Amino acid sequence: MKYIFITFIFLFFASCQGRNAGTGSSGINDAVLIVTDDETTVNQVDVVETTVYETAVNEVRVDEMTTDEVVTSESVDIPVSGLPIIRINPGQRTTGQLTLNDLAKSIEYIPLETKNNCTIGTVNQCVISDNHILLFSKVAKVVYLFKRTGEFVAQIGGIGGGPGEYTQTAVSPVYVDEINNQVILYINTLSNLNYYTLNGKFIKSVSLENDITSEFSLHNGFLLRKHFNAGNGQTPFSYSILNSNLAVVAQKVNPVQYNTKNRIMGIWSDDGYFCEYVYNGRVYVREKLFNDTIYVINNDFSFTPKYIINSNKDLPVKEFSENFILAIQNLYRNNLMYESIFETNDFLCISYRFQARESYCYYQKQDNRLMFSSSSSGIPNDYDGGLDFWPKVQMNNQLFAFYNAYRFKENENTLKPQGPADAVERLNQLTRTIDPEDNPVMVIVTLK
Repeated sequence: MKYIFITFIFLFFASCQGRNAGTGSSGINDAVLIVTDDETTVNQVDVVETTVYETAVNEVRVDEMTTDEVVTSESVDIPVSGLPIIRINPGQRTTGQLTLNDLAKSIEYIPLETKNNCTIGTVNQCVISDNHILLFSKVAKVVYLFKRTGEFVAQIGGIGGGPGEYTQTAVSPVYVDEINNQVILYINTLSNLNYYTLNGKFIKSVSLENDITSEFSLHNGFLLRKHFNAGNGQTPFSYSILNSNLAVVAQKVNPVQYNTKNRIMGIWSDDGYFCEYVYNGRVYVREKLFNDTIYVINNDFSFTPKYIINSNKDLPVKEFSENFILAIQNLYRNNLMYESIFETNDFLCISYRFQARESYCYYQKQDNRLMFSSSSSGIPNDYDGGLDFWPKVQMNNQLFAFYNAYRFKENENTLKPQGPADAVERLNQLTRTIDPEDNPVMVIVTLK
């Protein structure tokens, strides 16, 4: 009989000022869960600034790939020649002068209602619709639904193995269907989409093609399924487009392929495997690990390359060809781990983690220069004197972030506010009245 053994690799970063400051996290900043179909033994390995709980697993072989190769395929619709190549060197940092007042037309603060049955902690995943906020917290371990005004609506599903239930590592919010008054979650261990009422009552599950490391998002009538190349390393496409009936209508971009002696059943990460944002009505995506290209999804579901970041020079190809676990360690210890990307008319803004340090930089489109933020928490806030800002979500000209309540009480921003006086007063009012133990505050920056 063949048994499935579960291997946990938890990466605890000892010095994460930027990440903690930006999200109000508790210090446990990433968790990777690897599942194989072979027996494993667990031991502890100490790494610089990182404690890794790892296992002895079978080797993983990766096909030969040059370090400056651009990952493309016949499923990409135009060649990548002539694209801007953005090279990030953590050892060479030129500090720029970009501040929030340069970008922000307005800032809105929406405290999430605090109740005994919805104590959140740090927001790890979120989906924002016209009228609702759907979010997951690994502290609370469940998914919550709020109105866009901050009013608590319901807990969606819960921990367990029954109908409509899930585990902490297996659930991610997908979207809120405000036409049919439904909430949809993805249960990756089952490859199911679970449907609930807005009050959190379970309706049904719909089974999809098995892929436990998928991520989902809804955009203008189509569902985007993003496939991280786990399993046997032979995932044929990175992206699938599904219609309203959940039928696949397009598949694009071939990921880097590799061969394994034993099947890697899955890899879970708190941070996810893809960067995604919506700008000027189009969806932009970039795989974090195995593809250096930002693609825009066109109306005909073709994928057009727009930017190249670091041209794959950040991939530990040699280590990956020898041992899968070693490669994962080195990715987190020695290589750039991209966190999020967003775009404005003049800038492409990128956050990444390198050797347990969160960094924020921006590519200036007009002069093709890469600059680093002067703040370790995002973009310096000289608009209303509030917290330095970096979003979790971009929806066209609006940027969304969540900050723990105590951060507003501890704010030590010394920049002189350049924004309207009433904006400064709204922030001061929030700071005076908020309880440090309250649920997080959603911050919405509307771009100029």
